[in-house]
Amino acid sequence: MLKTSSLNLAGMFAPRRRSVPTPGTGSCGSVLTTADNRDVNISNNMFVLLAVGAAGFVFLAVISIVGRVKHGNWPPRLSLIGYALTLAVWG
Repeated sequence: MLKTSSLNLAGMFAPRRRSVPTPGTGSCGSVLTTADNRDVNISNNMFVLLAVGAAGFVFLAVISIVGRVKHGNWPPRLSLIGYALTLAVWG
């Protein structure tokens, strides 16, 4: 259980880590640019990452509500707890 949870957290943070480049790479990089341009790119990448995450949360909430209306029951309690914890980490 702990191993699975750790892997899930690693998977959640992987896109964030990939969107923010390592500072001070020197002359190593595909496109060499100034720090000002890098900051704008990081801001754009993080905005898109958070926007897609928010869209995913809205989609899951809609699916849960439709399931409640259609079938008369909510998802299992453990799923709702996982959803809440993921939302907290995203926030």
